[in-house]
Amino acid sequence: MSVERLSEMVKKKPVKAEHLMIKWVEFIAEFKELPNLRVASIDLNIIEYFCIDVMFVLFTIVSTAIYIMYRLFGVICSKVLYNVRSSGKKQKLS
Repeated sequence: MSVERLSEMVKKKPVKAEHLMIKWVEFIAEFKELPNLRVASIDLNIIEYFCIDVMFVLFTIVSTAIYIMYRLFGVICSKVLYNVRSSGKKQKLS
């Protein structure tokens, strides 16, 4: 679709937004409720609302990755220090 055609469609829409809003407000005033425009988060429990299950999974993944990097860094440092110490002792013995 071209930009001009989309622009024409927006300008010539069948119902203006102001008119549609007035219709909905009149409907609400008459029937006192509008269930299709009700916020869906009202029906969610606390775990769904705050995405606790997703945050728990992300926290587990991040903490596991940090722990693995910490242990790996410790092993690498100990190997490097051991090699440095052993090479220093070999030079003193020679």
